[in-house]
Amino acid sequence: MPGAMERWLPPDNMTGEMLHFDFREGGSYRMRLKYAESQRGSGKTSEDYDEVDVRLTKLEDSRRIEQDVSFESEDDAFSGVMRMTWTFQPKAHGTLVTVRAENVPDGIRPEDHEAGLSASLAQLANFVEPDESRAMKPADQLEDRFKRYALVSLGPDPEQLAEFYDTSFLAAGPKGSAAFTNDEAFRRWLREVHDFNVSSGMTSMAVGATSAITVGGGFTLATVEWVATFQRTGDTPIRFNISYLLRESESGPRIAAYISHEDQEEAMRASGLL
Repeated sequence: MPGAMERWLPPDNMTGEMLHFDFREGGSYRMRLKYAESQRGSGKTSEDYDEVDVRLTKLEDSRRIEQDVSFESEDDAFSGVMRMTWTFQPKAHGTLVTVRAENVPDGIRPEDHEAGLSASLAQLANFVEPDESRAMKPADQLEDRFKRYALVSLGPDPEQLAEFYDTSFLAAGPKGSAAFTNDEAFRRWLREVHDFNVSSGMTSMAVGATSAITVGGGFTLATVEWVATFQRTGDTPIRFNISYLLRESESGPRIAAYISHEDQEEAMRASGLL
Protein backbone atom coordinates (compact mmCIF):
# COMPACT_ATOMS: atom_id res chain seq x y z
CA MET A 1 0.00 0.00 0.00
CA PRO A 2 2.78 2.55 0.66
CA GLY A 3 4.07 1.97 -2.87
CA ALA A 4 0.57 2.41 -4.28
CA MET A 5 0.15 5.75 -2.53
CA GLU A 6 3.53 6.89 -3.83
CA ARG A 7 2.22 6.30 -7.33
CA TRP A 8 -1.17 8.04 -7.25
CA LEU A 9 -1.17 10.56 -4.37
CA PRO A 10 1.52 13.09 -5.47
CA PRO A 11 0.05 15.83 -7.68
CA ASP A 12 1.30 16.53 -11.21
CA ASN A 13 5.01 17.33 -11.56
CA MET A 14 5.80 15.73 -8.18
CA THR A 15 7.06 12.35 -7.02
CA GLY A 16 6.42 10.75 -3.66
CA GLU A 17 8.55 8.83 -1.18
CA MET A 18 6.98 7.24 1.89
CA LEU A 19 9.23 7.82 4.91
CA HIS A 20 6.99 6.25 7.56
CA PHE A 21 3.80 4.21 7.21
CA ASP A 22 1.42 2.95 9.91
CA PHE A 23 -1.98 2.97 8.25
CA ARG A 24 -4.53 2.34 11.01
CA GLU A 25 -6.88 4.44 13.09
CA GLY A 26 -4.62 6.38 15.44
CA GLY A 27 -1.61 5.65 13.22
CA SER A 28 0.21 7.96 10.84
CA TYR A 29 2.36 8.23 7.76
CA ARG A 30 4.99 10.67 6.56
CA MET A 31 5.59 11.40 2.89
CA ARG A 32 8.17 13.44 1.02
CA LEU A 33 6.82 15.13 -2.09
CA LYS A 34 9.58 16.19 -4.45
CA TYR A 35 9.03 18.87 -7.07
CA ALA A 36 10.08 18.55 -10.70
CA GLU A 37 13.27 20.34 -11.74
CA SER A 38 11.26 23.13 -13.36
CA GLN A 39 9.59 23.91 -10.03
CA ARG A 40 12.66 24.03 -7.80
CA GLY A 41 12.27 26.70 -5.15
CA SER A 42 8.58 25.92 -4.57
CA GLY A 43 9.11 23.57 -1.64
CA LYS A 44 7.74 24.13 1.83
CA THR A 45 10.31 22.04 3.70
CA SER A 46 13.29 22.69 1.41
CA GLU A 47 13.74 24.26 -1.99
CA ASP A 48 12.67 21.16 -3.88
CA TYR A 49 10.41 19.11 -1.62
CA ASP A 50 7.61 19.11 0.95
CA GLU A 51 7.45 16.75 3.90
CA VAL A 52 4.02 16.13 5.27
CA ASP A 53 2.92 14.34 8.44
CA VAL A 54 -0.51 12.73 8.34
CA ARG A 55 -2.30 11.42 11.43
CA LEU A 56 -5.19 9.04 10.77
CA THR A 57 -7.86 10.13 13.22
CA LYS A 58 -10.74 8.03 11.90
CA LEU A 59 -11.07 5.05 9.55
CA GLU A 60 -14.45 3.66 8.51
CA ASP A 61 -13.91 0.56 6.39
CA SER A 62 -14.54 1.34 2.71
CA ARG A 63 -16.45 4.50 3.67
CA ARG A 64 -14.44 7.35 5.21
CA ILE A 65 -10.93 8.44 6.16
CA GLU A 66 -10.30 11.48 8.36
CA GLN A 67 -6.77 12.89 8.55
CA ASP A 68 -4.90 15.65 10.36
CA VAL A 69 -2.22 16.96 8.00
CA SER A 70 0.73 19.18 8.86
CA PHE A 71 3.65 20.41 6.75
CA GLU A 72 7.20 20.58 8.06
CA SER A 73 8.10 24.17 7.29
CA GLU A 74 9.78 27.17 8.88
CA ASP A 75 7.35 29.45 7.05
CA ASP A 76 4.40 30.41 9.26
CA ALA A 77 2.22 30.57 6.15
CA PHE A 78 2.26 26.76 6.09
CA SER A 79 1.79 26.20 9.83
CA GLY A 80 -1.22 24.66 11.53
CA VAL A 81 -3.11 21.41 11.10
CA MET A 82 -5.25 20.85 8.04
CA ARG A 83 -8.19 18.46 8.33
CA MET A 84 -8.82 16.29 5.28
CA THR A 85 -11.79 13.96 4.90
CA TRP A 86 -11.95 11.31 2.17
CA THR A 87 -15.32 9.65 1.55
CA PHE A 88 -16.04 6.62 -0.63
CA GLN A 89 -19.58 6.12 -1.94
CA PRO A 90 -20.37 2.90 -3.84
CA LYS A 91 -22.10 3.44 -7.17
CA ALA A 92 -23.46 1.00 -9.73
CA HIS A 93 -20.40 1.39 -11.95
CA GLY A 94 -17.65 2.26 -9.49
CA THR A 95 -16.97 4.35 -6.41
CA LEU A 96 -17.44 8.10 -6.00
CA VAL A 97 -14.43 9.49 -4.10
CA THR A 98 -14.65 12.99 -2.63
CA VAL A 99 -12.12 14.98 -0.63
CA ARG A 100 -12.84 17.86 1.72
CA ALA A 101 -10.07 20.07 3.11
CA GLU A 102 -10.53 22.38 6.10
CA ASN A 103 -8.18 24.81 7.84
CA VAL A 104 -5.93 24.93 4.79
CA PRO A 105 -2.70 26.90 5.52
CA ASP A 106 -2.77 30.47 4.21
CA GLY A 107 0.33 29.81 2.10
CA ILE A 108 -1.51 27.35 -0.14
CA ARG A 109 -3.48 29.12 -2.84
CA PRO A 110 -7.02 27.68 -3.27
CA GLU A 111 -6.59 27.24 -7.02
CA ASP A 112 -3.30 25.35 -6.53
CA HIS A 113 -4.83 23.15 -3.85
CA GLU A 114 -7.85 22.32 -5.99
CA ALA A 115 -5.65 21.49 -8.97
CA GLY A 116 -3.44 19.23 -6.83
CA LEU A 117 -6.37 17.33 -5.34
CA SER A 118 -8.00 16.94 -8.75
CA ALA A 119 -4.76 15.50 -10.13
CA SER A 120 -4.51 13.03 -7.24
CA LEU A 121 -8.10 11.87 -7.76
CA ALA A 122 -7.53 11.42 -11.50
CA GLN A 123 -4.39 9.39 -10.82
CA LEU A 124 -6.26 7.27 -8.28
CA ALA A 125 -8.93 6.50 -10.89
CA ASN A 126 -6.28 5.51 -13.41
CA PHE A 127 -4.52 3.37 -10.80
CA VAL A 128 -7.56 1.35 -9.72
CA GLU A 129 -9.34 0.99 -13.07
CA PRO A 130 -8.12 -2.23 -14.72
CA ASP A 131 -6.41 -2.10 -18.07
CA GLU A 132 -7.11 -4.73 -20.72
CA SER A 133 -4.11 -6.83 -19.70
CA ARG A 134 -5.64 -7.48 -16.28
CA ALA A 135 -9.32 -7.03 -17.07
CA MET A 136 -11.73 -9.16 -15.09
CA LYS A 137 -13.47 -12.09 -16.71
CA PRO A 138 -17.22 -11.64 -17.31
CA ALA A 139 -18.08 -13.92 -14.38
CA ASP A 140 -15.85 -11.89 -12.06
CA GLN A 141 -17.34 -8.64 -13.37
CA LEU A 142 -20.81 -9.94 -12.59
CA GLU A 143 -19.85 -11.00 -9.07
CA ASP A 144 -18.17 -7.63 -8.50
CA ARG A 145 -21.35 -5.85 -9.62
CA PHE A 146 -23.48 -7.74 -7.11
CA LYS A 147 -20.94 -7.04 -4.38
CA ARG A 148 -21.42 -3.35 -5.15
CA TYR A 149 -25.17 -3.92 -4.96
CA ALA A 150 -24.74 -5.34 -1.46
CA LEU A 151 -22.63 -2.36 -0.34
CA VAL A 152 -25.18 0.14 -1.61
CA SER A 153 -28.12 -1.78 -0.10
CA LEU A 154 -26.86 -1.27 3.45
CA GLY A 155 -25.27 2.11 2.78
CA PRO A 156 -26.66 5.56 3.61
CA ASP A 157 -28.28 6.03 0.17
CA PRO A 158 -30.13 2.81 -0.75
CA GLU A 159 -32.12 4.78 -3.36
CA GLN A 160 -29.01 4.48 -5.54
CA LEU A 161 -29.88 0.81 -6.04
CA ALA A 162 -32.23 2.10 -8.75
CA GLU A 163 -29.12 2.52 -10.95
CA PHE A 164 -28.82 -1.27 -11.08
CA TYR A 165 -32.33 -1.69 -12.56
CA ASP A 166 -33.76 -1.23 -16.03
CA THR A 167 -36.29 1.54 -16.76
CA SER A 168 -39.02 -1.03 -16.06
CA PHE A 169 -38.72 -4.58 -14.74
CA LEU A 170 -40.58 -7.60 -13.40
CA ALA A 171 -40.32 -8.96 -9.87
CA ALA A 172 -41.52 -12.42 -8.86
CA GLY A 173 -41.38 -14.75 -5.89
CA PRO A 174 -43.34 -17.39 -3.98
CA LYS A 175 -46.21 -14.95 -3.34
CA GLY A 176 -46.66 -13.79 -6.94
CA SER A 177 -45.26 -11.26 -9.40
CA ALA A 178 -45.54 -7.58 -10.28
CA ALA A 179 -44.27 -5.05 -12.82
CA PHE A 180 -42.38 -1.96 -11.66
CA THR A 181 -41.26 1.32 -13.17
CA ASN A 182 -37.89 2.68 -12.14
CA ASP A 183 -39.23 5.97 -10.78
CA GLU A 184 -39.46 7.97 -7.56
CA ALA A 185 -42.02 5.56 -6.10
CA PHE A 186 -39.55 2.71 -6.62
CA ARG A 187 -36.79 4.73 -4.96
CA ARG A 188 -39.03 5.31 -1.95
CA TRP A 189 -39.70 1.57 -1.81
CA LEU A 190 -35.94 0.88 -1.82
CA ARG A 191 -35.62 3.15 1.22
CA GLU A 192 -38.47 1.27 2.93
CA VAL A 193 -36.75 -2.07 2.29
CA HIS A 194 -33.47 -0.67 3.66
CA ASP A 195 -35.22 0.64 6.78
CA PHE A 196 -36.94 -2.73 7.27
CA ASN A 197 -33.63 -4.59 7.07
CA VAL A 198 -31.96 -2.18 9.48
CA SER A 199 -34.84 -2.38 11.96
CA SER A 200 -34.58 -6.18 11.77
CA GLY A 201 -30.96 -5.97 12.88
CA MET A 202 -29.30 -6.88 9.58
CA THR A 203 -25.56 -6.32 9.97
CA SER A 204 -24.19 -7.52 6.63
CA MET A 205 -25.17 -8.67 3.18
CA ALA A 206 -22.67 -10.61 1.11
CA VAL A 207 -22.54 -12.51 -2.16
CA GLY A 208 -22.20 -16.28 -1.81
CA ALA A 209 -22.25 -18.58 -4.81
CA THR A 210 -23.05 -17.16 -8.24
CA SER A 211 -23.79 -18.68 -11.64
CA ALA A 212 -24.68 -17.20 -15.01
CA ILE A 213 -25.65 -18.27 -18.50
CA THR A 214 -26.01 -16.19 -21.67
CA VAL A 215 -29.51 -16.49 -23.10
CA GLY A 216 -29.03 -14.32 -26.21
CA GLY A 217 -30.32 -10.96 -27.36
CA GLY A 218 -28.02 -9.16 -24.95
CA PHE A 219 -29.48 -10.90 -21.91
CA THR A 220 -27.83 -12.97 -19.17
CA LEU A 221 -29.54 -15.10 -16.52
CA ALA A 222 -27.63 -14.95 -13.24
CA THR A 223 -28.41 -16.61 -9.93
CA VAL A 224 -26.96 -15.17 -6.74
CA GLU A 225 -26.88 -16.70 -3.29
CA TRP A 226 -27.22 -13.86 -0.81
CA VAL A 227 -25.77 -14.37 2.68
CA ALA A 228 -27.21 -12.09 5.37
CA THR A 229 -26.28 -11.81 9.04
CA PHE A 230 -28.29 -10.26 11.86
CA GLN A 231 -27.55 -9.06 15.36
CA ARG A 232 -29.86 -11.64 16.89
CA THR A 233 -28.40 -14.61 15.02
CA GLY A 234 -24.74 -13.62 15.37
CA ASP A 235 -22.46 -15.37 12.91
CA THR A 236 -25.19 -17.77 11.75
CA PRO A 237 -26.23 -16.48 8.31
CA ILE A 238 -29.56 -16.60 6.52
CA ARG A 239 -29.17 -17.62 2.89
CA PHE A 240 -31.58 -16.96 0.06
CA ASN A 241 -31.31 -17.15 -3.72
CA ILE A 242 -32.46 -14.76 -6.40
CA SER A 243 -32.25 -15.23 -10.17
CA TYR A 244 -31.78 -12.07 -12.25
CA LEU A 245 -32.43 -11.49 -15.94
CA LEU A 246 -29.84 -8.88 -16.87
CA ARG A 247 -29.99 -6.72 -19.98
CA GLU A 248 -26.66 -5.46 -21.26
CA SER A 249 -26.59 -1.67 -21.71
CA GLU A 250 -23.96 0.99 -22.40
CA SER A 251 -23.67 1.55 -18.66
CA GLY A 252 -23.45 -2.14 -17.80
CA PRO A 253 -25.98 -4.91 -17.06
CA ARG A 254 -29.36 -3.74 -15.80
CA ILE A 255 -31.90 -5.89 -13.94
CA ALA A 256 -34.84 -6.49 -16.29
CA ALA A 257 -36.46 -9.10 -14.04
CA TYR A 258 -35.77 -11.09 -10.90
CA ILE A 259 -37.24 -14.15 -9.20
CA SER A 260 -36.82 -14.77 -5.47
CA HIS A 261 -36.51 -18.49 -4.81
CA GLU A 262 -37.52 -18.10 -1.16
CA ASP A 263 -39.66 -15.64 0.76
CA GLN A 264 -37.14 -13.53 2.69
CA GLU A 265 -39.64 -12.54 5.38
CA GLU A 266 -40.63 -16.16 5.96
CA ALA A 267 -36.97 -17.15 6.28
CA MET A 268 -36.43 -14.35 8.78
CA ARG A 269 -39.55 -15.35 10.70
CA ALA A 270 -38.32 -18.97 10.89
CA SER A 271 -35.11 -17.67 12.45
CA GLY A 272 -37.02 -15.67 15.06
CA LEU A 273 -36.19 -12.30 13.53
CA LEU A 274 -39.81 -11.24 12.98
